[in-house]
Amino acid sequence: MAKEFHNRPFFEFSSDIIPSFCFKLTLLSAKPQRYNSKMKLKEIFRSEQYYSICECDRTDKYVIDVTCGGICMYSRIVQLTDKEIEIFKNDGHLDDLAYKIAKGDKRILEREIVPEDRDEKIEYR
Repeated sequence: MAKEFHNRPFFEFSSDIIPSFCFKLTLLSAKPQRYNSKMKLKEIFRSEQYYSICECDRTDKYVIDVTCGGICMYSRIVQLTDKEIEIFKNDGHLDDLAYKIAKGDKRILEREIVPEDRDEKIEYR
């Protein structure tokens, strides 16, 4: 027997339980959408600590791609400075930087590369 929620089974759809604003669609932007736009990343180094160092075609520079989150996993791509590139060449890793990015360091995330539109995809080469 199904559990009752306000005298209805909890799995039954009812429009008075779910607010109507959940079903409204809004236009986010008036600019035309570009389909199949891709940011291409060429992986140079992959760490066991959930990050990669890549060449980015959009900036023609090196970036760090960090996998963040817990239940919901997402990627943050941050452009590397010349100093960070030198640290990588000397130490062979950027674990500390990746940790700060994953924890949301606002100073570092100012250099985050965000999608040009919501349909942009990332292609790894």
